[in-house]
Amino acid sequence: MLVTPLLSRIKSIRRSNVHSCIAVAWGKGSSASTSRFSSTHTSHSPVGHLILVRHGQSVWNVTDPDQGTTSRFTGWTNVDLSGRGLQQAEAAGRALKEYRDEEGGGLKIDSCFCSLLVRAERTLDIICSSLGLSTSPGNYNVPVTYSWRLNERHYGNLVGMSKIEAEVEFGVEQLGAWR
Repeated sequence: MLVTPLLSRIKSIRRSNVHSCIAVAWGKGSSASTSRFSSTHTSHSPVGHLILVRHGQSVWNVTDPDQGTTSRFTGWTNVDLSGRGLQQAEAAGRALKEYRDEEGGGLKIDSCFCSLLVRAERTLDIICSSLGLSTSPGNYNVPVTYSWRLNERHYGNLVGMSKIEAEVEFGVEQLGAWR
């Protein structure tokens, strides 16, 4: 089954600061296998695509002095997308819809993987809708696997704290080391 080797790969990818929403698309060929992750392939081997998409901006990522908001550490707090985040998700959907490989073919999404955070779920839904796919339970035409293991990193006591407050309290250097 594809899920186990894929989740192993995703765990190593997450260490490089990819957040929350992951969609997987496979191109040419009828079955997915871990060999498609190989960076050394011949032109005769089936090549797929692994598409990693971070969720759009969340309401806690907005700094707007006029509205009294400041960017906060979000972590596992389940906040929604901001207006800009919705636009970013729509732009990602358009970009994926317009993508063509070297042979002029578009993407065929075989399966998606997503965190349990609403901002990631909304981003995935918007992208899939742009591609003409449904992720609604009972009415899906692309399977989605949801897992807490794909959630954004948890920031512990920093969650909810503004990034400016954290810099003042702990220092830029310490904050950088933690992040």
